Amino acid sequence: MLYINRITTLINTFLRNVVGGKVSQVVAEVRELVVNEIGKVFPKLPDGYADEDLEFLQQNDRWSSDEIEAAVKRLHLCDSRSISSAKNDQESGVDVIQDDEMEQSCEERDTLSKDCFDVLFAITLDGNDDLFVGNVESLNLLFRIAVTSSQLDIRQHALNCIQDILSVNCLNAVVAWQMGGVDLLLRTLNDVLIVDGDAKQITAVLKLDEQSLSNMNAFAGLKYLTIAMDSNSSSPSLFAVNSPIAQVIESNHVYRYILAVTRLLEYVAVMLIENNTYILQEYTRILMRVPIPSRNAVVNIILRSVSRLLVDTLSRQNKLDNKLLDIYIQLLRRIYSINEDNEDLKTTNGNIHEGTDYTPRDDLERLLMTEQHLLVLQILGLLVDLTGRDMDLFDSLQGFETLNDVIIRSVVYTPHELAGATDTGIDNRRHDEPMAEDVMVADMALWLVREYIVCGQGKSHIIKWLVKLLEEILTKISPPNSSTEPNKNAFDSDELLSSNLPTICHSRRERTRFPWFQTKVCNVVASVFRKSEQVKKPFGELDGLGVLLAILSHTYESKVATAALLTIGDFFAGSEKTEQLLGDNFAYDGFLELIHASSAPIDILCCEIILEVATVGKVLLSLSSSPIESEPFSISCNIMPFISNLLTPKPLFKKVLPFTQKRRTVFKKSVNQETHDQHKNESKRISIHSQAFFSYCRSLSDANARNGTFPYQSTLATVNEENVTASVVSEPYPSLLSANTTDLQRCNSMELPSPTLVDSRRMSDNLEEEKSVSTRKRSNSRNLGAFGINSNSVVQNGTPTSTKLRSLAGIEFRDADAAMMALKLLSYVADSTDETLHNDYFKLLMLLMEVNPRNKEMLCANRGLKFVTEVLFLKGKSLNTKVPSYVDLIPTLGAYDITTSDITLLFDAAFDPLSMFGHFVGRGFRRRSITGILQPVVQAFSASEKVHEISFDPFFIREVQSQMIYAIERISERMDPPCYFNFNGVNSSFRTFALEKFPTSKRGYTVSLWVKVTSFFEDETGLLSYEDQAGNNTTFELYFKRLDESNRYCLCVRTQHWPLPAEDFVFDGFDFGEAGIWHHIVFVHCKQSTSLIVDGSSIQSYNMYNYPRVNSKDKAFVAVLGKCCKSWPTACHSYLNGRSNSDPNERSYGYFCGQIGSVYFFRGLWDLSMAEKVFNVGPAYGRSYRTLGIENREVLAIHPYAYLSDEQNKTLELDKSRKGSELTEFSKVVGRVEGGCTLHATRSMRSIIEQAGGVELCFRFLEMDQEYQLIGLRTISNLLYKSPQNVAKFTEQNGFGILRDLLGRDTKNLKEDHFDVLLDITCDGIMRDNQMVIVNTACLRVIIDLLFVSQEHVQLAVVRKLVDMIVELPCNLKTWKSSFELDILFQLLDTLPPTLRPFIMKALETMLAESTLEELTKLFDYISPDNANDMDVKYDMLEMIYKRMTCDNSLLEKIRGLKGLSHLTLFLNVPNEKFRIVSLKMMGILMSSNVKHSRTFLTKTNAFDQLKTHLTNYPLSLELTRVVLGIGTNTYQCNPTTRNSSTISDKPIFRRTTLRISEDNLSHKAADELVYPEAIRLLFDLLTVSRDTELVFQVLADVKRVLTPDNMRILWEYNWIDWIITCIRERALLEPAHFNRFLAITDTIVQKMVIYDISRKNSITTKSFTLPSPSTTKTSVITTTSVRRHFVSTINTFACHNDAAVRAAMKSTGLFKIRDILIKDYKDLASNEHV
Repeated sequence: MLYINRITTLINTFLRNVVGGKVSQVVAEVRELVVNEIGKVFPKLPDGYADEDLEFLQQNDRWSSDEIEAAVKRLHLCDSRSISSAKNDQESGVDVIQDDEMEQSCEERDTLSKDCFDVLFAITLDGNDDLFVGNVESLNLLFRIAVTSSQLDIRQHALNCIQDILSVNCLNAVVAWQMGGVDLLLRTLNDVLIVDGDAKQITAVLKLDEQSLSNMNAFAGLKYLTIAMDSNSSSPSLFAVNSPIAQVIESNHVYRYILAVTRLLEYVAVMLIENNTYILQEYTRILMRVPIPSRNAVVNIILRSVSRLLVDTLSRQNKLDNKLLDIYIQLLRRIYSINEDNEDLKTTNGNIHEGTDYTPRDDLERLLMTEQHLLVLQILGLLVDLTGRDMDLFDSLQGFETLNDVIIRSVVYTPHELAGATDTGIDNRRHDEPMAEDVMVADMALWLVREYIVCGQGKSHIIKWLVKLLEEILTKISPPNSSTEPNKNAFDSDELLSSNLPTICHSRRERTRFPWFQTKVCNVVASVFRKSEQVKKPFGELDGLGVLLAILSHTYESKVATAALLTIGDFFAGSEKTEQLLGDNFAYDGFLELIHASSAPIDILCCEIILEVATVGKVLLSLSSSPIESEPFSISCNIMPFISNLLTPKPLFKKVLPFTQKRRTVFKKSVNQETHDQHKNESKRISIHSQAFFSYCRSLSDANARNGTFPYQSTLATVNEENVTASVVSEPYPSLLSANTTDLQRCNSMELPSPTLVDSRRMSDNLEEEKSVSTRKRSNSRNLGAFGINSNSVVQNGTPTSTKLRSLAGIEFRDADAAMMALKLLSYVADSTDETLHNDYFKLLMLLMEVNPRNKEMLCANRGLKFVTEVLFLKGKSLNTKVPSYVDLIPTLGAYDITTSDITLLFDAAFDPLSMFGHFVGRGFRRRSITGILQPVVQAFSASEKVHEISFDPFFIREVQSQMIYAIERISERMDPPCYFNFNGVNSSFRTFALEKFPTSKRGYTVSLWVKVTSFFEDETGLLSYEDQAGNNTTFELYFKRLDESNRYCLCVRTQHWPLPAEDFVFDGFDFGEAGIWHHIVFVHCKQSTSLIVDGSSIQSYNMYNYPRVNSKDKAFVAVLGKCCKSWPTACHSYLNGRSNSDPNERSYGYFCGQIGSVYFFRGLWDLSMAEKVFNVGPAYGRSYRTLGIENREVLAIHPYAYLSDEQNKTLELDKSRKGSELTEFSKVVGRVEGGCTLHATRSMRSIIEQAGGVELCFRFLEMDQEYQLIGLRTISNLLYKSPQNVAKFTEQNGFGILRDLLGRDTKNLKEDHFDVLLDITCDGIMRDNQMVIVNTACLRVIIDLLFVSQEHVQLAVVRKLVDMIVELPCNLKTWKSSFELDILFQLLDTLPPTLRPFIMKALETMLAESTLEELTKLFDYISPDNANDMDVKYDMLEMIYKRMTCDNSLLEKIRGLKGLSHLTLFLNVPNEKFRIVSLKMMGILMSSNVKHSRTFLTKTNAFDQLKTHLTNYPLSLELTRVVLGIGTNTYQCNPTTRNSSTISDKPIFRRTTLRISEDNLSHKAADELVYPEAIRLLFDLLTVSRDTELVFQVLADVKRVLTPDNMRILWEYNWIDWIITCIRERALLEPAHFNRFLAITDTIVQKMVIYDISRKNSITTKSFTLPSPSTTKTSVITTTSVRRHFVSTINTFACHNDAAVRAAMKSTGLFKIRDILIKDYKDLASNEHV
């Protein structure tokens, strides 16, 4: 008591001094006294706390309630009128203080109030160590102050003090609830609800002092909404931070006080763990007493508080009793006047007068009421979630029925009359136009229905409400009213809140007759279908599809029809059996006709929906570029804050609220400490679609803002942030009363565009316009598949993204009839003049066909090619610009599979398009109508139209003809195997049975398979792997891998035997990135190495150590085709994923997307030649490889034919074109297909062309214009390509002869491209060493024949290719020689321009290597002088033979066998010196190679005399004389070591020297041995007739150089003196002027010869020398004297230049005696100056 008395005394002192006016001084003194006095009683806090932060740690005495109340009253905190009595003041010992006597400032008042409530805070806790309430009376006093004080700031302090008491210990909330404090707050809320919503009335009810309302700081900073919307959003929500309602509430003190009360109640409710529903129940009781909607904003505050509490409860995953759900369902029924006769639902608040009009009077009231509707619906949704989303319970509580009525009934009342509209200026707005609030409420209710039906798991009693909604729409559809603008929808009128409203409203209108609402309901149903597949079956059983079809057929609104059609498409999406619901009579044709007769426009969306119905899969979802596009149900941005709380609920208070001011209490740490821990139990119920919806809100909003539509115009990136300052709209929210229509329109969203109506060019990046191909790759690169967007036959800027292709990979037509419906839709598209629509639909069909050949199969089943052709002829002119893009469907379908009738149709259309056009028009283009459903409407031309009324455009006809010819060519290119596997890249694979007998590592094995890649979806794509039978361990894998740096796809191999380390190898020598090409892969594997061969070329080899092992039958492994394996040992996954400690499950299966033909496993190792054999026959080869000469034993053979379905086999048996096919040989089953792996057995034009008329059908193309001629020739090439049967038949019919004649008609137009195609036929795609192999000589003959008449530039290109083929491949040389011999080359040499001769000569040179005697005979005959040909050509050929003879002994002997010397001797009579020289050289080689034989032949034939005879007929040259001299010395020889030499040159005989040679110079360079001395004689004979003196001197010098001792010895064996004497005589007569010089040179030769002879032992001169007498010689004296003089001079010279010993020898031998005799007998010598 002592402590209380002291405090009371201090308070009295304070109050008295306040009256005296010493406020500031006294306040400070009193505060100090209070603190000091309290400090005397309680110990101080630890160091670091200020004096004012003293905390009450202990309290020994208990205070009575009377003492506390007396103390507080003295603080003047209660209403002054309640303590105005002097009696009460005197009893407490306190002076009376009237309100009007207090003139303290607001700041001083607030400071004093805080100090006083701080005292009450301490009193309430009563010093408990656990900070639990120790004085309940004090807490009760705080609650009574909070609800009864006339001063608003005092109420705020009281509420703050209560909040802080709850914060120090959560259990204090229980005390506050038990002692009735919560009830006091709830009673206050109930009291303020009885008014009509006016703030003044609420102030009166609360009994607040008017003066206290002027305090602007009361409840400042308190926010009505804490959901912050992104300020960048183009259209913020009307119910987010700074919304109009928030501005109104936050700007009014009274509303802020009510808001503070609800926040405190929320805080208490969160603390009441065991009794947390009490406040919710009381809230509900209050709400049930008031009418909703209401003009009172307090209703919004309470509903918002209920919502916040439920969100908190839901975030904590707590459960609530079902009663609350039932109550709010009934509340909702009351709001919408459902069961208005139910007395229990009527308002129970007696203060509310009956008959009161609660129609909104302005925009704000409309917005208030709209929010009330939305909050009630949100609360309903939260309660459903809190009951576990038990849809059976919800249905039993009439939840679906209630929501159904809420959806149907509008929140806008319909007035009976618009009184005074003209006078008051009210807009004459039609009452059936949709209001924005109506759309928002409908969106909220529809969203709830969608979510709950999805949760219903396909139960019929729940799905029926969906059907009922559609039936309600159907019953309200009516024809348009001609007097007024009909069916104006919300998309065109998005005005938010118009103030021009009628003041008297009596009844609600229904939304079901509005087109905007009908569209939304259809979209909701579509959204349900996309979220739940279970809904579709009961929906169909309840005839929901029939209702949708009826809506589609009855509505006159295009948007409604489109929405219904979209819903139908979603109903069929992903379901495999729903097509049966169309009915047998209706079926696909009826459905298509219904669409055509409906109001739905034939646009790309319509096309996609029809494809959705026709296919198994999800076309719309796959084509969506973003997840947001997959949601057809658009929601107003204004209701997003409500939905966000349902999807991602978060707790209200993640931590204890901080103190509102510093309190005296004990805490180990500051309450204000921030924590960053997030709630770990947040709800995870948000669906994938909803997550995608929220994540894409901003992008879609921005995009639609640019396009003029606003589906979702706010983002929810910060929608659940509790901190209101996190993101606030930067600019003030526009005033509702002043907002214009344009600004208000942006606040709502009425429509979400179709997922596929984003941009008509959305696929332009994936599929470009196909361009004509003038050239193509030759040979094996023509192994094209049934082409599509990825084929080489289509020139494109890029390929579709792998993501797009992968999403479409699993989509396929349901059956042939469904595929036919997709084609029939083409006839409707063809009627359109929209070129974009044509292109988009064509590209869409192409995408579906490309990624899944099964779709091609379905389209071809009902003669789809013929149908498209018919559409093209009848409706292709609709664009008036060019042939429509869908014309390319013809080659696409024909390249997959084709019949003989299709071939006939195409050729007829190409030959005579005008007649084909007339044929189609004449018999009409009628579609099968559906009796009883619709009248026949699909017909290209009506019955009344006449054929002659149709205008035939010649340009269009010609263009169609071009397209038909082009289509035939493209179809003929197809090289697919007759049967193959298709892997869809999503879930397809092939698994063999256990391989119990696998080749040993010593022998190794070889894998051979044909592969065509469609697309790569992953960085790693599996091709072949070995794993155990359980799939738990993989030991080998061959897979494709993308190399990051080069972006190439290469094959890799990985093998491992645990625990040995893994081996990985990359075969980066070949890129598989080019799609649409068949590649032949050969993988060779043994213990020591592995190698890869692709398309007949060796790529790479590696040494390796791991090899598949089969230890026993139990441990046998299986082979898997088409996917990667995830069962590698854990240690291997760090390498696979490029990081350590990676999870094996993280690796993708990497399914293969493409086609695979037969797969062979052979025992043993293939070499390159075996791989070439298989590659050269192409992928369409259908026989056993043993026919190719491959003897390796098969270990395993996977033939697609063995896995065809029964239906496919039956089709094959009935197909006459497949009779006798080799496919029937392969029927052994060695495994099973899995997932999406399908089998395809198709026909190519090549395989059945003979049944349609043969390849000869293409001859007519060659008779057409030049542009078609080349296409026709390529078509012939394609049909003959790797088809021995077609080639044989074509040859039998003289096809090549006809081909030559047709092409030869216009030789000026023959181009290199023509010959390229002919070369394709010639080689048939067989390559070796990157060069074509000649296999068709008949076509080669055509090339040669046409080559003669072609232009020179064409001849040059073709001759070069032909020569390269002959020179580079020996097999081609052999083929040429066996077929054409040399005659063709001779003709080419004679005919072609000189510039081409080097190429032909190169071919001739190559042929010489293995020439026969017959060929050589022809060659010499061609070179013969008797043949009048170009001498230059002959010289070139002879030079070529000569060069070949220098290094080829075999050729030399063959020429010898042909008596080559005789032939060559005749060649010397040719008036061409070069020709004669080469001939002499060749004779020299022949003579040097076999001297004995040659000498015998020369002697027998007097060859040298013949040489003299021929050579003397022509002028002599130094080169020729040296060649003759070289023949004598065997200079020209055959040396095989020079065979590989690039150039062959003559061996030099002499080094060129000066003409004058000193007679004394007797030392010369050694020369070759003189084998044929007759050559010297021949030279002297030739010199006798030469008039070239200098040449004679040079020849004599050359002769002198060869006079070596050996050669002089040989000459002394011949009568060389006579040769010289004869030459001297002739030269003396021929050239007397230069005779002395000639004589001087000959003197040196004679001297050299005599000296050599004299020096020998057996000298001929000394033993048998006799001089002829003058009388017996016919030679003149001069000549005799000169000769003898040479002898005398020689003896004298010899004696002068030697020593005495030599001279003695000369004397002894009689030389001096001979000299003397010569002088005596011929006296004239004595007088000669030389003697």
